[in-house]
Parts: sequence; structure tokens; C-alpha cells
Amino acid sequence: PALGRLAPVRKAIGRRTIFNLLGPMANPAGVTRQLIGVARVDYLPTVAAALDLLGTHSAMIVSGEESLDEISIAGPSRAIRLGACGTGEERIGPEDAGLERHGLESIRGGDPAFNAAALRRLLAGEAGPYRDAVLLNSAAALIVADKAPGWREGAAKAAEAIDAGLARDLLDRWITL
Repeated sequence: PALGRLAPVRKAIGRRTIFNLLGPMANPAGVTRQLIGVARVDYLPTVAAALDLLGTHSAMIVSGEESLDEISIAGPSRAIRLGACGTGEERIGPEDAGLERHGLESIRGGDPAFNAAALRRLLAGEAGPYRDAVLLNSAAALIVADKAPGWREGAAKAAEAIDAGLARDLLDRWITL
């Protein structure tokens, strides 16, 4: 709520600010495991150091080398691991999770109706760039959560959740809340 009051100011500025870096670290839920994406590779060490000082149990801070605040399906990404999920820097690509590379234009969103339809198709099991982007980033989350030992296993586990309808069912439950 405290940062929510800043939303109009952030929107008026129209570009990323320090709040993009602070938000995940100011989580009032007191989380001890986090996957955090930052848009610039050179911010990775700063965010990692802050999380370390905060006593984070397990974290991965990631950045796509195309200035993406997530792991890129188009090319290499950088990650820093902290705590229980490992320590140190790594360079990763979709191939590390057994996935293909796709151009960023293949996952460019649209209006809310377009995005909702793309999400529904993904959750129905449609193969393609959207699915691969979700599998790749989900693999990182599963590694941080200690639910997968590596990229391939994490992507496979995420695919199982989608293909079994678990992800779709969860979305449907959230919609009815």
C-alpha cells in the first residue's frame, strides 16, 4: 500500500525509476525466497548485495541482455544466485532449459483481450514462444523454491503443471475470488 500511493507519480514519470529496484525488496510479506528481474545487467550485483544484507534465504536476480527484466527467450541472460539455490553469477540461455530461442517480437503483447487470449492458449497447452518464455522463467522460480535442481528439470516441471491443467485451474480460481 505504501508504494501504491506512488503509482500515479511513477506513471507520470513514464520510465523506470529507483522504485523498480526497491519494490521487490520492500515486500511486506517477509518473503525469504525470491526471483527478481532487473532491466539492466549492471544492476544485478547491487540488488544481490541488498538481498544478501536483508538475509534472503534463496534468491536469483536475473536480467536478459536485451534490457529485459526477466530471462530472455531471444538470447543470453545473466543471473546471480544467492543462498540455498547456489551462489555466484551465471550466463544462461533458453538452450540450458532444453528450449528454443525465439525473437522478442514473437512474445510482444497487445491489448488486454489479445493478452488474455494468448494466456488462455498457453494454459491450454499451446506450444510456442509464449510457452517457452513461461517455462524458462518458471524454471528459475522452481530452482529458487528448491523444487527443481536445474534448468531442464524446472522447465519440465513447469510444463507438467501447464499440461495437467493445474496452472489453468489456479487462474480460474483467482478469477472467481
